[in-house]
Amino acid sequence: MVQPMLLDMFAENKIYKKIAQTNKIHTFYLQQRSDNGFTWADIKVNHPLDYESIKEYNLTIRVENNGAQQLASEATVYIMLEDVNDEIPLFTEREQETVLEGEPIGTKVTQVNAIDKDGTFPNNQHMEAIHGVLNQYGISYIHYPWLRQAMSDTAGSGYTTLE
Repeated sequence: MVQPMLLDMFAENKIYKKIAQTNKIHTFYLQQRSDNGFTWADIKVNHPLDYESIKEYNLTIRVENNGAQQLASEATVYIMLEDVNDEIPLFTEREQETVLEGEPIGTKVTQVNAIDKDGTFPNNQHMEAIHGVLNQYGISYIHYPWLRQAMSDTAGSGYTTLE
């Protein structure tokens, strides 16, 4: 969390504040507020931030007054994003396979692979092994509950499509 900056050093004059420099323009803005006789500049987000796009921001904040002796000060603020689990794991390709009747138990039909675009562990981890209590397709609803609907949608069709 970014702490607001105290601007009260210029309390006797009108204060002008701005983001003087940043590594990504229009991402943040400053909002000035007064609280108990002190003037603060809150750094606010202009649009949603995405860890997978940019992991950190550097802002140079400048405050200055308009007095007879113009005074100014700058501070560099480093904002580091924390990754959250916001990316959906996706299969790398569509799978559709047909299984011949009478194939022996344990015959390999196909394999599937998934990716997760989240940036950090454990948010970017996904399970590739299928195990647990298996249904008629050999897929575990315990470890893959999100497949339940896809499987029930294709039940009785002779083949299963994983999307």
